[in-house]
Amino acid sequence: STRIEARPGKDRITLKLRETEQITGLVLHPDGRPAAKVRLRLLVDEERFGLAVSDAGGRYLFQTPRGTTY
Repeated sequence: STRIEARPGKDRITLKLRETEQITGLVLHPDGRPAAKVRLRLLVDEERFGLAVSDAGGRYLFQTPRGTTY
């Protein structure tokens, strides 16, 4: 697990993942409270691959095809 700090609409985060089926995470406000209804985009080679919205607890999930490198 890795903590990454980003500002909404300002920061772009690039991760290289191998052979994953799910990408999960937690979105928090600066004060540590869960951030609900945050829209997250998963881009693969600059094209939109998926969209997730954080739930009331700040959690999000992307389902991904097995064996694909991101």
